[in-house]
Amino acid sequence: MNNSPRTIILGAGLAGLACGYELAKLDKPIIIYEKEDQIGGLSRTIWIKTAYGDFGFDFGGHRFLTREKEIEAFFFEIIGIGYIEKRNRSSHIFLKGRYFDYPIKPFTALLQMPFSLTIKAGITYWYAFFRYFYARRKIIDNFEDWVKFRFGSVLYNLFFRDYTQKAWGISPRTISSIWAAERIKATSFLSIIKNSLLPPSPESKIALTLYKQFYYPSRGIQVLSDLMAEKITTNGHNIICNSELTHISINDGQINSIEFSNGDKIKNFDNIVSSIPLPDLIAAMGDAVPSEVKTAAQKLIYRDLILVGIMLNKPEALQDSWLYFPEDQFLFVRISEPSKYGREMCPPNKTAIAAEITCNQGDNIWMMSDEDIIEKVKSQLIQLKFVNEPEVIGSFVKRITHAYPIFDLNFQENLTTILAFLSRFENLELIGRTGTFQYLNMDLALLHGRKCAFKLAGLSKDSVLEISHDHKWVG
Repeated sequence: MNNSPRTIILGAGLAGLACGYELAKLDKPIIIYEKEDQIGGLSRTIWIKTAYGDFGFDFGGHRFLTREKEIEAFFFEIIGIGYIEKRNRSSHIFLKGRYFDYPIKPFTALLQMPFSLTIKAGITYWYAFFRYFYARRKIIDNFEDWVKFRFGSVLYNLFFRDYTQKAWGISPRTISSIWAAERIKATSFLSIIKNSLLPPSPESKIALTLYKQFYYPSRGIQVLSDLMAEKITTNGHNIICNSELTHISINDGQINSIEFSNGDKIKNFDNIVSSIPLPDLIAAMGDAVPSEVKTAAQKLIYRDLILVGIMLNKPEALQDSWLYFPEDQFLFVRISEPSKYGREMCPPNKTAIAAEITCNQGDNIWMMSDEDIIEKVKSQLIQLKFVNEPEVIGSFVKRITHAYPIFDLNFQENLTTILAFLSRFENLELIGRTGTFQYLNMDLALLHGRKCAFKLAGLSKDSVLEISHDHKWVG
């Protein structure tokens, strides 16, 4: 190999590692720089050692599903079929003391409500049904109106309004309808009715949202990142952690040099591939960035996450893979049980609960002490009868930044401004969830990385930015 690094990859999440993996296979020199002390990005697994054995917790409840045969084959190629499990998926919303199917099936939900509420919800649902056919070309720009237009005001107020406000920290009226269209795969009333009453077909646009099985590595999602990294470094390429991007020099449509917090300054490269948050990339360019682009980058907002792990001395705690909690009385928005994913995530006859709390850096929740967070989560799990105090054998708190991009009403305008500026640089490629400001599932993050590698190697002309949830790669 040529000793000079031809491609510099920023970020060792799934997208960055997949790009590096494919370039390394093609014998193309690369270096990957990662800000954190561990690779994996948002697809990481924390292992907690206890006297009872080791407990694994993912950064969120991951599952692997895809319609892309090449990505499914890639997933099995990296991990190996003997280390992947096929698991049944079950999830519900806990609301007003009752459990409702998640994703919401309107007809089923109506049958589970108190009779008087069912009547109100039914009236508003069918009113929305008929209104849809007469006014479906109406321009709707916000999440609230998009959902009301399809489900009616009562179902919206019950199942969407409070959860959305709690999860994202802003009013649903200030969230773009693009977010609703991507995450609530109900593009027509016929599809809503069909998927409320019948199992989804493999060709359905919302099949992956409703599908009842998923793949998962026995020892957590970190395995996928670790094995890609192992292949990359075995082939003689470097992954450098604890190295934050500090400065980018640009001139005449090119990035000329790049600097990192560990002291590295690199000038000799052909391409930069960035999977880091767009605001961080823009900030590193300093005064060379026009003021309107800086302002647009500052307006792109992310939601942060606190992960709380509660380890238990019993074999099972939940009936579901996931449970969602829209009401403010509960600190967490979602809980899951790692042993429902992989058989090696907990010691034999032990289990754990992972609780996810969305918040913003510096807010009251983020600033709570670990002890207070653990005590509140534990007491609420006891209240829900998932846990008894004597069963708790350990706990931890992990704070995670830039967990979710937030699609506010102006995000598309701001994103367009940023991408128009960055498109001037011929040797820069953007990939991944934070690198392109898209809410990508892991299959699409892998697809981003691989397609980018093939483009840089001259094997494809596909634009990575066309890979999103509103194209054929819906997931």
